[in-house]
Amino acid sequence: MNLSPFSFSILDDDGTAAYTSESNKLYMTEFLVFDSGTFPMNALNDNPLMGMGERAGDLFYKNEDGGIHSRWAHDAANPIDDGLPPGRNMYGIQPFYIYQGSNKAWYGVFNNNLYATDFIVTTPKVNGSTVTDGIVTTITIGGAIEKYFFAGKKVDDIIVKYEKLTGMPMMPPMWAFGWQQCRFGYVTDDLWYETVEKYDEFKIPIDTMWADIDYMDDYKVFSISPSRYSNLAKHVKHIREKKNMTFVPIMDAGVAVREDVDNYYTLKTGLDKKVFIKQALSDEPMTGGVWCGNAYFPDFYNEVTNEWWLDNWDHLNKTLGLNVDGIWLDMNEVTTFCDGYCIDSERPKSSLRNKAYYVPGQRDLET
Repeated sequence: MNLSPFSFSILDDDGTAAYTSESNKLYMTEFLVFDSGTFPMNALNDNPLMGMGERAGDLFYKNEDGGIHSRWAHDAANPIDDGLPPGRNMYGIQPFYIYQGSNKAWYGVFNNNLYATDFIVTTPKVNGSTVTDGIVTTITIGGAIEKYFFAGKKVDDIIVKYEKLTGMPMMPPMWAFGWQQCRFGYVTDDLWYETVEKYDEFKIPIDTMWADIDYMDDYKVFSISPSRYSNLAKHVKHIREKKNMTFVPIMDAGVAVREDVDNYYTLKTGLDKKVFIKQALSDEPMTGGVWCGNAYFPDFYNEVTNEWWLDNWDHLNKTLGLNVDGIWLDMNEVTTFCDGYCIDSERPKSSLRNKAYYVPGQRDLET
């Protein structure tokens, strides 16, 4: 480590510099964090670098010379990530990449930063006996520079160490590997159950039935339509007890905003317990928009919210009589159909949207 100018190197057991920060590319301020690192990659490997979150196109980064790869959760219509602006960012954001060093060992780098980010990538080039290093520069609009480094003999070693840090995936239940039936458009529970009967008729094995937002009353979470799905609980009980099947309903994070608050248990209890994300300059809930129209989003950093969420599952089970085996937790990023604020009067005059010196992806972060 050098203190002036500041830089550091990560050395492997044999003294190989697996990663070296660039002292002339390190800058931090409130709305701009800039850092860069070089590392010797195996130039003879056609696929020496992968990761940096979900991307459409090639899994590996090849022949990159300053390619810009934007990462900020976005439902892109044309997401082929070709390294050219504007950014082709997608839903999945994992600021973690893996590369093979010139010594053929594998390394991983995890940037623990949730802000909108551009990864600027240069892969190694061979010119006679000279091989250039790989370079990954990150530009974010905030946060801190917090990096974790991993080393191993193979890619699997890196993944295991990364997951030990961030958390291992849950082991799915056996039934989750079976045949599942799910679709939007079963507008009544009769149509939904008729599908189960058709599987029986044609002697096709089935393990699980799912239910999309059709089953909800006016697209309100933790509700069942009394006119279209009044028999859902009965049907679910039948397939679970008589057919040894399982059931998974969809559930969104967004709670529908409705005028008749007293008749909507989830909204009323959420307002009473103050579990919703607040506006920037007010104690009132911030309004987003999903399938139900205007919606409030729970603040799961609040311990009361977790208790409220579990209480609503109890309400669905004990009061409405619906038994579930799994949860289809949809759109829980939180995501919203609005470009920025759904209600413009909720936008603060000094919006953070206008304070970034650099915008990853060269695109409005609210669209």
